[in-house]
Amino acid sequence: MAQDLRPRQVAQHALSGALLGALLAACGDAGPQQAPLAQEPRRVDTSRIADDALVNAVLDECHKPLRGGMDRVAAGVTLPDGSTVKLFARLPDALRVLDDEGQFLATGGVVLRLDGPGSPEAGVKRVVPATAAQQARVLALLTLLDAAALGPLYRANGCRRLAAGEFELTQPTGPAFRLRLRADSLLPASLTGPAGEVVFGDHLRTPVTWMAKSVTSKALGTCGIVFEKWDQDWAADFFAPPGAAATPEPERPRIPFVAAGGVEPRSATPFQTESRAIDWVMLDDPGTWPERAAVYTPVHEEIERQGLEVTGFPILFADGARKILAVPFRAGDTKVRLVPDPVWRIESRKPGRLLVVYPPAGDLAARCTAGEELLRAALANQKLVADGPICVQPWFQLHEGVPSAEKLASPTVRMFVPVR
Repeated sequence: MAQDLRPRQVAQHALSGALLGALLAACGDAGPQQAPLAQEPRRVDTSRIADDALVNAVLDECHKPLRGGMDRVAAGVTLPDGSTVKLFARLPDALRVLDDEGQFLATGGVVLRLDGPGSPEAGVKRVVPATAAQQARVLALLTLLDAAALGPLYRANGCRRLAAGEFELTQPTGPAFRLRLRADSLLPASLTGPAGEVVFGDHLRTPVTWMAKSVTSKALGTCGIVFEKWDQDWAADFFAPPGAAATPEPERPRIPFVAAGGVEPRSATPFQTESRAIDWVMLDDPGTWPERAAVYTPVHEEIERQGLEVTGFPILFADGARKILAVPFRAGDTKVRLVPDPVWRIESRKPGRLLVVYPPAGDLAARCTAGEELLRAALANQKLVADGPICVQPWFQLHEGVPSAEKLASPTVRMFVPVR
């Protein structure tokens, strides 16, 4: 099984030459301090932000154009002794490490050395379990990288204020994390989880992001970090031990969303986003997935045949007593106008605000129920008024066939409601 360090989209980024750096030196036990920033962030009164809107506000402040891709990253970490480590991750639990000590794979809490000593007679190396020290170092790097990438915020499915600038972030599985913000700011000061505290020092300021530049943990000390790649499409076997079954990447959409704010996060906490103008073909929902695929497919194909763009997965909602299956589309060239079938009903949607959530667990029915509850609670908490029905948008490529039982049992589901 191929185990090179090349993501499918960036094969040219393969490393060459000598392995980088030296072994990690033992770090002191001094408590981390909040370092001054090279450029101060804008002042924000976080007491005026509702708990269920806080996570989205932080992610927008720090990562807005990168949201949706920070769980698949490549990064370089400079350790306290000046040595460097290359990290390739599918967060939160899969990591490839390349440094002077060798190549390591962490997956599901197990750490393997991929270039361990082999048979002297054969002159080959083999996969071996990492030593206790190597395992501790690799898992500490994974914890550090996940925090620096704000992974616990992306995965949060609940937020509760503990004190001024401090919040508890519940996770889909496992213990909650504690987020502490810099005073009068949306920049993280620290994230504390089951593996300990990671403290944020300096940030790299770009015109549209605040990226962690130095982070400190008790296990590693103060480290510099540079995110070199994000939104990577890793090969299926990249995080699988040699000889083991490949683990395909989680499903990612092949139909683009029309979102004014760029890549949309799959957040389990409701968040607001801007939508562009879009048109929907409105079909009567026949009620079963085979029937839905049968009525949806010719519409999808005809839209594309006429040179227009289907801009999202099928949408289900109730229009009074009528159940609707909608096909969202827009012209790729504004001069192109759809010539609809006479039986189609088309509605044009103006730009506006949406409240969006991705329910994190359960089958399709369970996610729909949970998503509706989350959206209704967020409408009340954020004092928003719904400006249309709650819509369900499962990530199903209906023009490719009926969703499988496995997909229906654990789908990605986007739910949204227009707001004003």
